[in-house]
Amino acid sequence: MPIRHQINRAWTVEQFINEASSITKEALSHHAYPLERLLHHLSLERDLSRNPLFHTMFSLMPYNIERILTTNSF
Repeated sequence: MPIRHQINRAWTVEQFINEASSITKEALSHHAYPLERLLHHLSLERDLSRNPLFHTMFSLMPYNIERILTTNSF
């Protein structure tokens, strides 16, 4: 599931974690949308100097997804 985060240097660690949590929760609510369809609809030009899927990869451990979507904490 592709997720894009923008980092604001003025944020505290807590603000970044809250923002990342919010964006991740929103992305999880759309997890069934096929990546191929998303890429097709975006009609992005491919930059051959970059990996098309990720720059950095994080692993979300097997948490209770329903709990993540309904609370403000991981």
